Amino acid sequence: MCYCSDACSQTPDKSSTTFEEAPEIFRTRDKEVYFVQSLVHLIVFLLEIPILFVKTFGEGPLALVRKVLLLSASYANIIADNAMGKQLSAVTSAPTSWSWSYETKSDPIRANVAYDLWLGASPVGAPASRNSSYEIMVWLSRQGGIQPIGGPTASGIQLAGNTWTLWSGPNSNWQVLSFVSDTGDIPNFNADFKEFFDYLVQNSGVSSQQYVQAIQAGTEPFTGSANLVTHSYSVALN
Repeated sequence: MCYCSDACSQTPDKSSTTFEEAPEIFRTRDKEVYFVQSLVHLIVFLLEIPILFVKTFGEGPLALVRKVLLLSASYANIIADNAMGKQLSAVTSAPTSWSWSYETKSDPIRANVAYDLWLGASPVGAPASRNSSYEIMVWLSRQGGIQPIGGPTASGIQLAGNTWTLWSGPNSNWQVLSFVSDTGDIPNFNADFKEFFDYLVQNSGVSSQQYVQAIQAGTEPFTGSANLVTHSYSVALN
């Protein structure tokens, strides 16, 4: 998942996510989120710091701090194995359905519930990697006043029966474009992502030659604790 505009100052405290009735084509990761989740994570984390130092040399100390914080964060999500490798120009439909709810939620809490759709110049590429050109986020919930990366570039966008504000900003090697619901939480979401793709191609300069590399769905917790339950979920790329 991507990281919100305040990710540098807010490290995830604790969250757990439960996925129910997920089709077998999805890999599910159900775990509590800690700053450093395990000894293995700690070792990898410490080994990565000098690598990040080299990569951010010349960018200043703030760039290093930001990348270390992003490395330390972890976000429960599911990823579709069947929804990838097709150019936007070839997509005829991309139907999705997601029914979710918070089983428990602390007060206060700062978190979102969102899709992540990764685009790149090649058919294959890991999310949040050097192969990523765009991260398209669709925010179905925003708790505690958190905001996406960047700033708003368009508002009053009518897609999938809802009204959205589009945010845009850079994150590492890719551009983040976030559709944020103007109508509050959408716990029962049904849409065709082709509508979102077409909007971005026509209005935001996204090339129709970009490939869909991955579609993820999950939660980004920053402060507090919650149990997010997915009752049903599906997505396809046709």
